[in-house]
Amino acid sequence: LALGPSLFHWESQSTTTASSPTGQRYIHHEARGSRVLLFVREQRKQDGRPSAPTEPFVCLGFASYESHEGERPMAIRWRFEGGQGNRPSGTAPDQPWVLNNDLSPKMTRSRYRLVS
Repeated sequence: LALGPSLFHWESQSTTTASSPTGQRYIHHEARGSRVLLFVREQRKQDGRPSAPTEPFVCLGFASYESHEGERPMAIRWRFEGGQGNRPSGTAPDQPWVLNNDLSPKMTRSRYRLVS
């Protein structure tokens, strides 16, 4: 859930705690040398129909751990590191990529996936 142009709320799997290996990976990803990419989609299925093809995810760029609350699941806030300089090295210029922090109003209801 987008909380603004650069802050996102995300919930981990229902069994993840802050002290678990997965929770620690999320919290300390920068110190451990990994980066998190944020992918969003407006809805699960194209046209919102159950029989429609799956809606593709769009890569918005890198995100950094900001804070979390609770456990099982962890409610994590990620800060989006948007901007043109955020394109990963080796990404072809003709590949889809969001180059700014502008999110449509629909994106506030988007699902998103984290890849580290």
